[in-house]
Parts: sequence; C-alpha cells; structure tokens
Amino acid sequence: MIKNKNFLFIFALLTFFIVYSDCSAENEKINQEIVFGQSCDLEGPYKDFGTSFKDGATAYLSKINDAGGIKGKKIRIITYNDNSDSGLVLKNTERLIEVDKVFALFGYAGVTSTYSNIIPFIKKANIPFFAPVSGSESLRTPLVKQIFCLRAGFNEEAIAMIDRLVEKDLKRIGIVYEENETGSSAFESTRRVMEKKAVPVSFSANISSDFKNIDEAIQTATSNNPDAILIAASSRVGSEFISRIKAKKTESLLIAFSFADGDTMGKQLLNKGLGVIINQVVPFPNYLKIPVIAEYTKLSEKYTPKAEPSFAGVEGFIAAKALCRILEEAEGASLTREAFYKAAEAQEDTDIGGFTFTFSPKERAGSKFVYLTQIGPGGFVTPIKNLSDIYK
Repeated sequence: MIKNKNFLFIFALLTFFIVYSDCSAENEKINQEIVFGQSCDLEGPYKDFGTSFKDGATAYLSKINDAGGIKGKKIRIITYNDNSDSGLVLKNTERLIEVDKVFALFGYAGVTSTYSNIIPFIKKANIPFFAPVSGSESLRTPLVKQIFCLRAGFNEEAIAMIDRLVEKDLKRIGIVYEENETGSSAFESTRRVMEKKAVPVSFSANISSDFKNIDEAIQTATSNNPDAILIAASSRVGSEFISRIKAKKTESLLIAFSFADGDTMGKQLLNKGLGVIINQVVPFPNYLKIPVIAEYTKLSEKYTPKAEPSFAGVEGFIAAKALCRILEEAEGASLTREAFYKAAEAQEDTDIGGFTFTFSPKERAGSKFVYLTQIGPGGFVTPIKNLSDIYK
C-alpha cells in the first residue's frame, strides 16, 4: 500500500513538472512575440481592398521586426478571410480570442462588413480592437473602452461634404445608400449632420446588393433633380448606380463616401466616372512630400514589391505605425492590455509623419482627416482642393 502511495506521488510530481515545463515553454513563446488578430476580405468581393490594407500593414511591421521588434518582442498577425461577411467576421473573432489567444484585434478590413455584433465579445474578453475600417458611429458612440477607431467617421465625412456643397450654394442634396448596416449608418450620420446645419434632404433612396431596386433609386434621384447626390455604398454598388445615372445625362454632382474605395471605383468606372468625387481619410498614396507616404513607398518597395500604391495600403501602413507607436510607449517590459490602454489614451495630436491622431479616456475617434478626390480620365484618382476643380 505504501509503495502504491509512493508511486502515485512520484507520478503526480512528474506530471506537474511536464505540465509546468510545457506552460513555461508556452509562456516563453508568448513573451517573445506580440500576436494580433485580423479579419478581412482576402477572397471575396472586396479582396483588393483587404489585401492592400494587409500589405500596407505588413510593410511597416516587417521593418519593426527586422529592427528587433518592440520591447524585444516580434509582432505577428494572424489573419483570417471573411469575404466581407459579418457572420464570418464574428466566427473569426471568436476563434482569434478563444483559440488563438491574441493580445489584440487589429485592422479589420471588410469594407461593407459591420462590427457591432462583435462588440459584446470584445468587451467580455477586454481585448483591444484597433483601427477597424469603418466609419460607423456604433463603434464610436457610446464610447467602448476597448475600441480605438483611427480613421475619420461618417460624421466627419458628412460634415466635409455638406460644408463644401453649402459653400457653393448647392443645397438640393439627395442621399443614395446601400441596403446594409454600413450604408444605413452613413445615411443616418449624413441625415443628422444636414439636420443640424438646417439643410433639408431632398430625397433618399436605398439600393440592395442584388440591384433589384436600383432603377427605382435612379428614378427617384433623377425626378428630384438635385444639385448633388451623396452615395453611401461600396465600390460595386456605387459604381453600378453611377454608370446608370450618368447614362441618364444627369448634371447632379456625385460624391461617394470613402468606403467606396476610390482606387477600385476608378478601375471599375474608368471614363464613365469622370468628375465623380470620392472622400478619402488618409493622405494621397503618391504624394511623397508627406513623410509617412514617402516611408510607405520605400518600405512597400522593400517588403511588398508586388503591391501597387493605394489608399487601402496607406491606411494599413498608418494603422500599423500608430499601433506600434502606442506599443512602444506602453509602460513595462512585459506588455499588458491595461498598459496598452493607458498608452493609447495618452496620445494627443500624435504625428506619425503627416498624419495625426488623438485618443483619450473620453475619445476613441482618432482622426478627423477628410479630403476630396475625383475620378479623372482613364479612371485615375486625383486630389482636388475645391469643387471648381471637377472634371465636366
């Protein structure tokens, strides 16, 4: 009986050391790297945007890792495709949090994906959610401790558009939006902005992703003869609406929200898109006078040479650089989420080379940066200073 007890004791002791050894190895591995999780469209309808965003982030993070990482830790991103499907976004998020045990979620880029359904998981896990590609106010208000939106929101985009139009005395303004949560959010933001500025909405119309009601939307738009039409839709839906309404010889000014993705929309419309205005929330990808763009160009040529310069690539690069700035300033050699939150909330007008952002305990909308571009001959996108520069 004593021998059996001794055997059990020795067995338990060996088991403990084996488990402890495995845990120590795992802890050592965790201590050697910072792992982030990403869900984005890499194979679906907006794979060009998702891939470009990922390439931009990769270019900057490769530089950081080659220099030894941050606090001696390399950065690794686990990326899952979501086809811009909100259901897949949710599944990917659960996997990243519960299975992959990532430190934070970063750079969700699905264009039309909505992220409101993952907020409960983010809050429960107390996991940072940094730089989602979304202008939705649901990620900004009410404030959620874990969410940090880097790009300007739909409110800022709407203000920029309405102010420019009113300056030119263009006050008959209609809104066309895609029939999903992203399009509806942009519409609601615009409607509220126009209400505050005492500018009536001349008309509104939605378009389903299968285009079943697109002719009705075009009829509504043309019959109202507006000065301008604001388009809150993805590149696919927005381009179809634009090509069809331009065939009707409309003289209305057409302005699209940034999630239309100017690069893709230009390629889809070519000369049919001449004079179409598209909001942008990051600097122009070829304007090398801006330090962060010069850096983006140099590092992209080195680490992602097959990637073409794009707004999505710039956004991914800037998001990665902002993330690394926060990590570098987080207190302690052993990085914790609370240290990350504290460092993030201390960012005030932080300049990372011509792009600034601010976070605080009461602010999660990092940037207000919005400017206008237009589709020129051949579908090439160019920046414009004012509405007088528009191609006719």
